[in-house]
Amino acid sequence: MLFDNLALEGYRYYNYDKLAHKGIAAMRISTRGRYGTRAMLDLALHYDGGSVMVKDIARRQQLSGRYLEQLFVSLRVAGMVRSSRGTRGGFALARPPSQIGLGETIRAGLLQS
Repeated sequence: MLFDNLALEGYRYYNYDKLAHKGIAAMRISTRGRYGTRAMLDLALHYDGGSVMVKDIARRQQLSGRYLEQLFVSLRVAGMVRSSRGTRGGFALARPPSQIGLGETIRAGLLQS
């Protein structure tokens, strides 16, 4: 197996030195970038024009709801998501999923709110 002796648990732990030794290009992505990507993917999978509550994304992705709320501020400022208030409020993609790129998501996640 290509990734033998590597601790691959979800997207969290990679041994970059071993990947480089095997000739595999690897890129380190910040926690904000990874979580932002996971949140945007979740929104894309549940894209129907309606809002998705942060607590639902947090539960499905096993992420901290408070951390996601902070991250969504950056994504909203970047114009990638729109928010709605109220008891069933939440976040939705501002554009169709096909018009949002991974690089844009990672860059938006790096913005500090």
